[in-house]
Amino acid sequence: MTVEERPAEKELLFTTFSVDTRDYNKGLSEEAKSKITWSAKAEKRARIKLDIVVMSVLFIAFFALQLDRSNVSNALTGTIEEDLNMNSDQIVEGNQLQVAAICVAEIPSNVLLQMVGPSKWISLQCVLWSLVAIFQSFITDKPSYFATRWLLGMFEAGFIPGAMYYMSTFYLKHEMATRVAIFYFGNNLAGAFGNLIAAGILEMDQSWASWRYLFMIEGCITMFGALVLIIFLPTNVNDVRPIHRLFNFFSKEEAEILKQRKVVEETDNKETIFMSKKELIEALIDYRLWSHLILNFFQLIAKGGFGVFTPKLMKTFGFSTVKANMLTAVGYFGACVLSLLLSFISDRTSMRGIFCIGANAYTLIFTGVLCGLKKSGNTDKWLLFAMITLVNSGNSLSQGFNNAWLSVNARSSTKRSVGLALCVTGSNLGGILGQAMFKSKDAPNYIPGFRTITGLAGGAVIWSILVTADYWYANVRLDRKRAQESQMVVGNAEATEEEVGVEKSDETWHYQL
Repeated sequence: MTVEERPAEKELLFTTFSVDTRDYNKGLSEEAKSKITWSAKAEKRARIKLDIVVMSVLFIAFFALQLDRSNVSNALTGTIEEDLNMNSDQIVEGNQLQVAAICVAEIPSNVLLQMVGPSKWISLQCVLWSLVAIFQSFITDKPSYFATRWLLGMFEAGFIPGAMYYMSTFYLKHEMATRVAIFYFGNNLAGAFGNLIAAGILEMDQSWASWRYLFMIEGCITMFGALVLIIFLPTNVNDVRPIHRLFNFFSKEEAEILKQRKVVEETDNKETIFMSKKELIEALIDYRLWSHLILNFFQLIAKGGFGVFTPKLMKTFGFSTVKANMLTAVGYFGACVLSLLLSFISDRTSMRGIFCIGANAYTLIFTGVLCGLKKSGNTDKWLLFAMITLVNSGNSLSQGFNNAWLSVNARSSTKRSVGLALCVTGSNLGGILGQAMFKSKDAPNYIPGFRTITGLAGGAVIWSILVTADYWYANVRLDRKRAQESQMVVGNAEATEEEVGVEKSDETWHYQL
C-alpha cells in the first residue's frame, strides 16, 4: 500500500494514503476513497489490536461452545448408555433435540441480539448455556437428558451467527473470510482437544461415572469463557469499551480509525441500527439468503454424522476407547490447518464460491472412498483411520466459506444478521440429518449411512455450483444495467435500483463469487 507521510516531529495517526486496489477493491467509490485520512501503518496497528481483543475472545467462546456440543460423541464411548438406561439411538435423539432447539431459536435470538446489542447478548448466552452444561452432569434418566439437551440448544442458539454478525461490524469485507476461519478454528480445535480431554477423563478410575466428570469439567471451561467475554469484549464499533466500561484497550485514535474505516467501506453508513419489521420481512423473502441455508444444509450432513460417531466408528475399526478418542483428534487438527490456509487464500483472492465447490468435492471424494472400503469389507483399521481422518479434515471447511460469502454479499445489516442465522440453521438441519445416518441396527459397518452421506455430498457440490452461477449472472446483469444507465437520463435511472437491487451510487460494486 502506497503511503504519503506528512513531515512531522512524531508519526501522525491521521495521514493521507492512496488506496491499494487489493485491499479496498470493487465497490469503493472515489468519494469514499477521499474520506480515508489515516495512515496504513496506523490502521494496521488498530486492526492487530482488534484481532487480539475480539478474535481471541470469540475464539475462546466458540471453543467452549463446541466442547459442550460435541462431548456426547465422547460419552458414547463410555458408560452413558448403561447409566441412563438408553441405547445409542436414544442418545443421538437427545442430541438432535438440542440441534432442533437451536434451529427454532436461531432467528429469534438474532432479533434479540439486534435489540440488546451483540456483546451483551452473546455474553449472557454463554453464561446461561454454561450453567446448563454443568448441571447436565447430574442427569439420571432419559427425560432429564432430553431436557438438558433442549435447554442447551435454546441458550446456544444464535451464538454463531451473532458472533459473525458482530465481527462484520468491525471488519471490512476482504478481511472477513480469514476472521471467520479463525473463529471456526476454535470449533475445530475444540474437536481436537475435546477428544484428547475425553480420552484422559474416560480412562479415569473413579466412583462417579467418567462421562459425568466430562460434562462437569467442560461446563466449567465454558463458564470461564463467559467471564472472558464479559471482561474483554468491546461493546460495538462506535464504543469499543467492554460492557462494564471499567477500561478501554484502544486509544481514541485507534477507536476512530476502526469506526471510520467501516464508514468508508460504504456499508454501515447506510444501515439502520435496529431491525424494522419491513427489513425483517425483506430479508426473509430474499431467495439468496435461503440459497446459502440450503448450501450449509448439504455441506454439514457429513460433519453432523462423523462429528458424533467418529469415536464410536473408530472402536468398530478395532481401536480401544482411549485410542478411538485420541485418534479422532487428528482429523480436527487437520481441519485447523486447512481452514486457516484456504481462508487466507480466499480473502486474498476475494473468491468464495470456488472454495465451497472445492471443499465439497474434497468431502465427496473421501467419503466415497470410505464408503467403498466399508462395502468391500476392508478391515485394515489404519487404512480406515486414514480415510475417516481425511474426511474430518475437510468436511467443515465449506461452512466457513459460505458464511463469509453471505456476509460480504449482504446489502444491509438486517440481511446479514438474518442471513447468517439462516446459514447456521441450515448447518444445524444438516447436522440433525447427519446424526441420523448411523443407526444401531446397521452396526458395525453402517453401509446405508456411508452411502447416503456420499450421495448428499454430491448434492453439496451441485448446489455450490448453482449459487456461484447465480452470483455470476447477477454481476452480468449489473454490468449491463450500468452500461444502459450511462446512456439514460437521470430521471430514468431509478429503474436500475428497483430491478437490480443495488443503489445507483454503487458504481463499481459486485457480488463476490
